[in-house]
Amino acid sequence: MFQNVLVVCVGNICRSPALERLLRQELPNKVVHSAGLGALVGKPINTTMAKLMTADGVDAEGHAARQLDARLLREADVVIVMESGHVSAIRNRYPEAAGKTMLAAQWLGGDNVADPYRKSDEFFEACYQQLKDCAASWAQKL
Repeated sequence: MFQNVLVVCVGNICRSPALERLLRQELPNKVVHSAGLGALVGKPINTTMAKLMTADGVDAEGHAARQLDARLLREADVVIVMESGHVSAIRNRYPEAAGKTMLAAQWLGGDNVADPYRKSDEFFEACYQQLKDCAASWAQKL
């Protein structure tokens, strides 16, 4: 049913690529990719996030940030976003995708996954743990 999963944050260098890669591990038979509402196009995963991922056995190589667009949303069966503001942004820009856009923490109480960009290592660690929990909860639902 849900074969194409799109994960979205702002810059597409911290949260969305980390959750993308975590979901790929959890859901090897699904297509999982990511994009950003204001992507830092072409940039790799943030160094701090990449270190956390690598230490956890998650591949952080080969990512290049890309901008969210109508085609990506149209092709996605479900769109997983980090914050309620991202749901609103997608609803405003792409109303046709509103019904399939859900929070990463949907199954964990619906909290926002705060952006760790330019924050402390401890903030990144907490964010990464939250993303791992989100991935596990989505894997059960998808």
